Amino acid sequence: MFNLSINNYYIMKKTGLLFVGVLSLTALTSCGDAELAEKAEGTWQTTLNMKNEEGMPYKQTQIYSFTNDKNSGKDGGTFVEYLTNVAKEEEEGIVVNYTVTSTITGSWEVLFGDLCITYNLSSLDVNVDEVNYKLSDDVSPGMALDYWSASIDAAMEGYELIDRNELKKEIRKEVYNSLLDEYKKFNADREENGSVFADLKIENGIMSFMTSDVGCMEFKRVE
Repeated sequence: MFNLSINNYYIMKKTGLLFVGVLSLTALTSCGDAELAEKAEGTWQTTLNMKNEEGMPYKQTQIYSFTNDKNSGKDGGTFVEYLTNVAKEEEEGIVVNYTVTSTITGSWEVLFGDLCITYNLSSLDVNVDEVNYKLSDDVSPGMALDYWSASIDAAMEGYELIDRNELKKEIRKEVYNSLLDEYKKFNADREENGSVFADLKIENGIMSFMTSDVGCMEFKRVE
């Protein structure tokens, strides 16, 4: 009985030390998360040179505006994501240049040093501006002749060869559906696999984290 009591004592002592260690680690992590959440509040911007599915290059400006809600019970709050894509597409010898802007809101939290984001899908809004089109530089002489002939006929009859308003609607619909699918997938991955922006760091006006597709992303703080 005496030996059993001694064993129980040491088991309780070791378990207690382990429990205190876990509590200390949790407290330190929580403190670090709270500090990161405070530093993250504000507006951050980055610019990426990317390619679409057809391999056409485009430039994307991405902005996050974080609000830290200290009454939410977590180290985070709400955010707005702004995207600006300056892109072009080519089809049947016509090059279309356009600018797409989009906004979406959501919630964010710093958890164990990672940035956890959930998008509010119903808040997605997409606008298309600065739509222009021209003949491709490498188009055949015959197609170029047909293009200019059709353009002259359209101008004489008082309309554009390509309806820009209809083109805007078509581009907006395509981009909206593409972004919505992307955000849906992100939310699903977040719920099913715990996907996060890993290893959040904020130092000297630079915020960085790791993503599964791009890798390390860096944002600069902006006013």
